Amino acid sequence: LSPAARTALVERVFAAREQVHETDTARVLAAHWGTARGLAVGFLSHDWRFGRETSDVIDEFARAIADPAIALKQVEKRSLGLVASATFAGQETRLTWDFDEDSLADVASSIDAWLGRIGAQRRIFGLPTHGDWFAFLIITPRQLAALRAAGVPGLRG
Repeated sequence: LSPAARTALVERVFAAREQVHETDTARVLAAHWGTARGLAVGFLSHDWRFGRETSDVIDEFARAIADPAIALKQVEKRSLGLVASATFAGQETRLTWDFDEDSLADVASSIDAWLGRIGAQRRIFGLPTHGDWFAFLIITPRQLAALRAAGVPGLRG
């Protein structure tokens, strides 16, 4: 987020409240950006039925990661699962998920672990939410630290 966006998020949204909750960050970002527009700024959210909400959640993560050196592509979507190809420096890794057992948080965690192994700048940080939905910031650890320092609640990682 830009400095102006951080200021708006912290000062204009949270300063007027008597009590700030760790889930407020995800709610504010979802209300402002939604998933479609949020990808351009590194914000992704879906509910637990993400397999029905999007035809290609892997492409959404790839767009939010926004690194031309990283190729992340859905290669198979089954009624009960998903397979992705993750490529960096000519090395391909297959990532698979079973929708009966894995949630969007599991997909994000697997992709983030792969990003860590390849030394990617941007990482996937889960935001706390109340309810049956998931929210993620796909930003650098330095950006996460700056948001924490600015007082944005609910940032883990």
